[in-house]
Amino acid sequence: MQNKKFWFYQLKSFLPLTIGYLFLLGIIKLLTILYYIPKSFFWDVIRFSLPFLVIWFFINSYQSAKRLKAIIKEQGIPASTPIEAQLLHTNKLQRRKSDHLIRSLRNHQQEQLDHVELYSHEIKNSLTSLQAAAENNDMVPSKVIRQAVQQANYHLEMLLNDERLAMSSNDFNFEWVNLEALIMTILKQNSSIFISRQLVPKLQHLNGISVLTDKKWLRFCINQLLANAVKYSPNGATIFFNWVDNSL
Repeated sequence: MQNKKFWFYQLKSFLPLTIGYLFLLGIIKLLTILYYIPKSFFWDVIRFSLPFLVIWFFINSYQSAKRLKAIIKEQGIPASTPIEAQLLHTNKLQRRKSDHLIRSLRNHQQEQLDHVELYSHEIKNSLTSLQAAAENNDMVPSKVIRQAVQQANYHLEMLLNDERLAMSSNDFNFEWVNLEALIMTILKQNSSIFISRQLVPKLQHLNGISVLTDKKWLRFCINQLLANAVKYSPNGATIFFNWVDNSL
């Protein structure tokens, strides 16, 4: 049954070429009559052209059958014609593309969840330390409150900026930014951390350096780097901000 459908399709697809061939033969026959060309010429045309047509038909059928078999083997689904096989093949390619997109979206979503959990954990730690201080003392020093609130605000800002970065469109606003002034502002915002950890910030070769950038996102990047520097530095260490080879 499958073979009958295949050959039926092949003959059907071959029909336009057959009609064109017969039309050409009709023109040649008409020319032989109008210009008194010997009839042997007409039959010679048929004798030489028809074998080529038949050979081409069988070669084309062989190639179609071979491709059909390969696609059916790949799909594992029977197809009666090359068109059905091509549709199955296209469907498989689309499924692969969709699966890849779904996996990418899931990975991206998992990364976002990991970041949310990380920052949420840090915010919770700050609030927990503040709660513990309040439970153990009737009067909590303002220094402890400021430090806990600043830590919570810092990680909340990191979380919000991380979510903004994940969006497809970002509100970039490029301007010339004085790098030293920006870093000094960031250090002031994190002054309580430096004081509590006895960390010493040191700026080198930053005098008069201006960069064309988005101020908000540059502050975010520097804050991220500073957070890592503070996290992995021992108490009393020096954190350097150095401008070398047009790089911070």
